Amino acid sequence: FFMENSGRVLSRQQLLDGVWGRDVFIDGRTVDVHVGRLRKALARGSESDPIRTVRGTGYVFGEGPPSGA
Repeated sequence: FFMENSGRVLSRQQLLDGVWGRDVFIDGRTVDVHVGRLRKALARGSESDPIRTVRGTGYVFGEGPPSGA
């Protein structure tokens, strides 16, 4: 889902809906846990973290809008 939306800031809700679907109740912190695990897995093969946290908004994979945008 991140790769399909590369460069786009995704909220926790958008990630929940896109990955798990709308008909399932999953706590928003679940996204944080999975993003952390994904970062850890991706860090094994790279020096930089391709997932950036956009404070108060969500996450972006790859190049996205600057943090202040």
